[in-house]
Amino acid sequence: MYKNKKKIAILLSTYNGEKYITEQLQSLLNQTLQAFTIYIRDDGSLDNTLKICQHFQQLNPSKVVITEDDDGNIGAKQSFNALLCSVESSYYMFCDQDDVWLSHKVSDSLEFFESKLSSDNKPMLIYTDAMIVDSELAVMHDSLIKYQGKNPNLTFKNSIFNGVALGCTMLFNHALKEISYPISEYAVMHDSWITKVAITVGEVYYLDIPTIHYRQHDNNVYGLKKSKFLGKLKFSRQAIMSSQGYLVYKETLEVLDRFSYSEEQIELKNTLTEPSSSLSFKLIYLIKHKYINKFLLNNYKGLSLVLAKKI
Repeated sequence: MYKNKKKIAILLSTYNGEKYITEQLQSLLNQTLQAFTIYIRDDGSLDNTLKICQHFQQLNPSKVVITEDDDGNIGAKQSFNALLCSVESSYYMFCDQDDVWLSHKVSDSLEFFESKLSSDNKPMLIYTDAMIVDSELAVMHDSLIKYQGKNPNLTFKNSIFNGVALGCTMLFNHALKEISYPISEYAVMHDSWITKVAITVGEVYYLDIPTIHYRQHDNNVYGLKKSKFLGKLKFSRQAIMSSQGYLVYKETLEVLDRFSYSEEQIELKNTLTEPSSSLSFKLIYLIKHKYINKFLLNNYKGLSLVLAKKI
């Protein structure tokens, strides 16, 4: 276990990122507030990514730590999970290898977080906006939130099926890490899981300023994608289980199974898992209680198939 002596642990998972990793690491080292340590886990890169990280570590031994394990290539979600497992800190920030952080990201995020925090024991997460840029950092959209057209003020109702907090814009405390770890195998991604746990058991706040250049390119592990409705998706078990709707549904149920404390949360879990309930009843319930809407159904294709098949 790495015990961070600085205030913040920046968790960076890398994989074949030699093209952009230097810019990202340099942007971290250029932060106006240096109250952090960078923890890097390489997920089995086949290029020079690890060598570049090792070079930065040699130049900045007090700022950069490369973690080691025998897990090999386990994918982004589990790689971030491994970082959470191996590092203990007061605060945590996820970092993607191909973005560039604005110089005020750490200072603005921490100042905003501490202005909202009422107790160290309260699980809490804050997140910010981002500027969408192309591979050369030319600005494509000055606001990710406006581009997505989503409500940035996350509540249990509007986010349990549709958390929009982007992992690389987050800062969260140890209380949230402790309760949300380990990241479920049913999680869509590490950031969606952390968001849903936070809105279920803690607090989430949005800082309305961009703090990163969110780079879009051909090799993004998880970039901006626009979903379409059911289309040609067949009602087979395999098709349902590979759909976005299925993944979101399973992640949501896992959160509710672990963290249903309020009457509202327990009622939602019971409604979704009641074997005698029809698809129409469940959909009407979710829409009536404002958990989902037409936009959400259109973007999570397969959700209605999941409900119908009771998988």
